Amino acid sequence: MKQLRASMARMKRFEMQLRQGNAPGIDPMTHALSPAIRHQLLFSWPLVVSMFCALISFTHPLIFIWRGIFRLAEWPEYAVMAGVIPSILLFCLLLYAPVLMLGRGYSRALTGYLILLCGLAAFSSGYIVFALTQAFGGTENRLFYLITALLNAGLSIASIALLNTRWFAQAVDDFLCLRAWRISWKRKRELVQKRLK
Repeated sequence: MKQLRASMARMKRFEMQLRQGNAPGIDPMTHALSPAIRHQLLFSWPLVVSMFCALISFTHPLIFIWRGIFRLAEWPEYAVMAGVIPSILLFCLLLYAPVLMLGRGYSRALTGYLILLCGLAAFSSGYIVFALTQAFGGTENRLFYLITALLNAGLSIASIALLNTRWFAQAVDDFLCLRAWRISWKRKRELVQKRLK
């Protein structure tokens, strides 16, 4: 997790400069803006794929959880998707909010996203244990449970591991560069408005 720790440290250092009002420390970052704009989509792919892996990893256990809830409540099983779809939409909102703020260069968003992924890894671990007990417990669909357990484990690991790549580290630099540019532009605009008054 060396790259991820370094990215987090850069974000925190940048925010400390902001709190101290260190404008000279922010302005040099804006000089790298043109490469940042050119490469932002290229280097953001690990974050997008990480979100996709997290979403699929979350979806697998939901079907079994809602099926169990419907059986306990003695509701018709064909309506299970009435519980699954709203749960997925809610998770999408939880996933999208920190990623949106991360794209704007906020370190707390990265922390929030990592907490969400760790919670998801714990949730997936519970499903993996359930799926393996079903696979080796003599149920009919052993192969299905085994495949979904392995797939879920791989997706959970991938969603975190993708953030520990040099491409994601470059994306973080780009996010910070764009945030520095926005702050610099805002300060210049405020100065111009003061002079006009």
